[in-house]
Amino acid sequence: PTPTASPVALPTALPTAPPSPTPTPLLPSLSPVVAGRPLPLSLSGQFGANGYLTAGMVATHDSGTPIYLAASLGRRIYALNDGGEILWEVSTASPVYAMAPVGPERVAVGEDSGHVTWLTLAGKRVAQADLGRRVVALAAWQEGLLAGGWDERLTYLDSEGQVGWQADLPGPLVGLAVQPQRALAATLTGGLAAFGPDGQPI
Repeated sequence: PTPTASPVALPTALPTAPPSPTPTPLLPSLSPVVAGRPLPLSLSGQFGANGYLTAGMVATHDSGTPIYLAASLGRRIYALNDGGEILWEVSTASPVYAMAPVGPERVAVGEDSGHVTWLTLAGKRVAQADLGRRVVALAAWQEGLLAGGWDERLTYLDSEGQVGWQADLPGPLVGLAVQPQRALAATLTGGLAAFGPDGQPI
């Protein structure tokens, strides 16, 4: 009989080496936090008011010069320059709780007595309206002024202090926000109402 040929052994293939892992990037070292480092602030001016301050704002003259207005619980409004010097002061019937710019060289202030008064940036009264209850929010809008507070109404006043319209609110007013064609009124009861330029709800 013919002898059976011996099988030829094939070499075993070497396993493929696994890829090298991507090294983890090093994070930058953190700068140590220094506690108690003083801030570069300083007091440039101060003045004494006859009571707690209840409202404040910055207005700008037509020339671009800023003027700082502050109202006190002592029923006075103060105007100050950049150096903290009092330029003028006027008395009010009651404490002021709201302020707003209302056009060139004018501001409006709302009082606890319900009065809304227009002042020039020289401190001269030019118009006044009486809403009957505390005024806590003012906003210039549609060439006039929105005002409200504890009377639970939103009132639109023109530049002469005449009432254009009034709208009832679901509670005392606490804040105003305006857009070109919409006014939003937030109330103490959590309500939010929107009105158009004609005073109608949206």
